[in-house]
Amino acid sequence: MSAKGTSITLNGRTYRWPGRPVVVVCVDGCEPDYVTRAVEAGAAPWLGEVVATGTSRLVDAVVPTFTNPNNLSIVTGVPPAVHGICGNYFYDREAGAEVMMNDPKYLRWLRSRGPAPRSPSSPPRTSCVGCWATR
Repeated sequence: MSAKGTSITLNGRTYRWPGRPVVVVCVDGCEPDYVTRAVEAGAAPWLGEVVATGTSRLVDAVVPTFTNPNNLSIVTGVPPAVHGICGNYFYDREAGAEVMMNDPKYLRWLRSRGPAPRSPSSPPRTSCVGCWATR
């Protein structure tokens, strides 16, 4: 990973350095046409605005196709074999319990790199926030 001036190179690819914070929203676990129809029906006005004025993309899932491995692959740009999140839950022997795998202490890839740099000339700080909507 390296950063210089107006570009950043991650995992062998070079990107333009963002001029302002970037937010990625992952709509997970549904057929994309559900979102399209909700926007067209006026039931999802914020998503409609994002599609009309921002960027909207479909992505291929990583295997396994669970929420946590896919979201962490989006954030880190690497597959589950590298970032270490291979499912939504696992059995933590030390805790003696099944735990969510999205706790940073289970993230090999970031943990191995130490504290996140904060300098504008360094790679950006990355956050991954998960929330589940239920009805």
